[in-house]
Amino acid sequence: MNTKKSGAQASGKTQKPAARAKSVSRPARMKTIDLETVLSADRVTISRGRERVELPGDVVSALRQYATELARGGRPRLVAITEDKATLSSQQAADLLNVSRPFVVKLARTGQLRHTKTGNRHRFALADVLEHDARVRRERDDALSEIVPADGYDESDF
Repeated sequence: MNTKKSGAQASGKTQKPAARAKSVSRPARMKTIDLETVLSADRVTISRGRERVELPGDVVSALRQYATELARGGRPRLVAITEDKATLSSQQAADLLNVSRPFVVKLARTGQLRHTKTGNRHRFALADVLEHDARVRRERDDALSEIVPADGYDESDF
C-alpha cells in the first residue's frame, strides 16, 4: 500500500489557488457623433485605445458618396482597387457583376466584355468590368423609362 502523500499534503500546508489577474472593466469613453457630422468633415480620426487611424479626405469623400447612395435607397458597392487586383478572373468578374461565371465567359467570347487570355483563362481589367456594369445599368434604366407611362403610375395600376 502506497502511503506517500503529495508535497503540499505531506508538509501539512495547503496550496493557495493561483492568483488571478484582476481585470477592471471600465466603460469606454465614447463620444457619439452623428453620421452627417462625420461625413461633412475633411478628415476623420478613428481611435481605439492607443491605436489611431486617420482617414484621409478621399476616403471620407468615398464614404460620403456611399452613404448618400444608401440614403436614396440605392445599392452601392465598394470595390477595393489595388495593384494586384487590377485584373480579375472570370469568377471574380462574375461576383462583381452578380452573374454566373459561364455568363461572363459568354460575354467575353461574344465581344461584349473586353478580356485577355492567359493560357486558357480569361482575365478582365477591373475598369472594363466596371464600365460594362455601368453600361448595362444605363441600358436597363433607359429601357425601363421607355415603358413607364408619361403621367406615371397611380394606385389603380397595381
